[in-house]
Amino acid sequence: MPPVIHSFTSLFRAGINMHNYSILAACTKVKTIGKMPKDLLQVVSKGDKAKYSSEIGNYLNQSFKDTVKILKEMETVEKQAFKRVPATNSKYLDIVHTAKTTKKPSLQDLLKFEDDVFRERQTECLLQAEDLLMKKLSAVIPDLKNVILTPLGEGNFKQAYKLSFEFNTSGKKVAPMVLGVFRDETLSVSIAELNIKFMRNISNKTLADTEQVSINLAKKGRRIFLRKQHKMLKSAKSQNYGKYGHGAYAEANNTEYLRYMSGHRVTPKDGIVLSDFYCLEEDTPFVISKYIGKSESAEHAFDFASLGLSHEDFNINPNNDISGICIDLGGIVPTSMAKKEKASSIVGNKLGTRISKQFSRLKTKEEREKYLEELIDSSSKQKNLLDRKDTLNAVEEILGTRLNEIY
Repeated sequence: MPPVIHSFTSLFRAGINMHNYSILAACTKVKTIGKMPKDLLQVVSKGDKAKYSSEIGNYLNQSFKDTVKILKEMETVEKQAFKRVPATNSKYLDIVHTAKTTKKPSLQDLLKFEDDVFRERQTECLLQAEDLLMKKLSAVIPDLKNVILTPLGEGNFKQAYKLSFEFNTSGKKVAPMVLGVFRDETLSVSIAELNIKFMRNISNKTLADTEQVSINLAKKGRRIFLRKQHKMLKSAKSQNYGKYGHGAYAEANNTEYLRYMSGHRVTPKDGIVLSDFYCLEEDTPFVISKYIGKSESAEHAFDFASLGLSHEDFNINPNNDISGICIDLGGIVPTSMAKKEKASSIVGNKLGTRISKQFSRLKTKEEREKYLEELIDSSSKQKNLLDRKDTLNAVEEILGTRLNEIY
């Protein structure tokens, strides 16, 4: 019998981009990570921190799970609507022109603007989900007046909704949040296949002349987009989302790893939103995050490189960037993997990460050279051979030289 793991937390802090999420999930007892947003807990417990109990957390989790079950019914409707997608590329681009809010053409745009059955069923699902969540939450928040779910956008692996709250009493307030519903892998296969089909057949000139189109439609950007869609398609078909940093498990892994390895409380001003709560139940995977409005902005970009990581999605998809804040935690991989190099000695290593972060903070060449020299010198005095090896491996990775030969 495989060992029983209490929770994902310690596992996800130890490394990133794992390949055995399904096996880990089968062995893990607690299928959640993080906590519900603090202001929501405060309203439910009426400000009494002693009442921040697991019972309240479990009730809120179950309420959202029941809501997500309704929202996920849209996946079946989408699969049916894919069969009705118009075959002509001219129709595809005409719809993109009318979709003023979109930054890139997608199959979801086709469904939203052209498929009456899809639009009607989407509205029905939203109303049903709102009614259910209102009923569940009003049982523990008597002053709750209304909950509002507004679709924000969707990708191959997740649909996002803005969740807003209204109260009868003006003093109560819960900040808007984002409810992300992870998609079934078979739906991801369908989306990737059809995106590849349409993008291949649109000429570069047509793309260049089309307005309201993002970087994905540039000649080089399209190649990147198609390559990424092929990766996603392969990953989805093999049910191995983690290979490319996507899916509920992979995103939760990314979030917990960044939270732990950053070494400080990360806020949107640091250039990234780390989600509050993940439910990793197989039939109702979802995430709750802070909603980023237009008034918020980053003070600096999040330094993925200092952690030995690359965020492929953030680099090529402008939808993931709001005023310099990264809002999507999918697609994060070790830089060594992105560059097809040997495995990183920094990623998953606390000492190596600390060395890399300190190195990245130094501004001048002289400061950096001195720091590395001091590390090499001090490593010879380290009693713990593992720490000594980790230190030299980190220096080697930073310099790209064979410093292991020193000892």
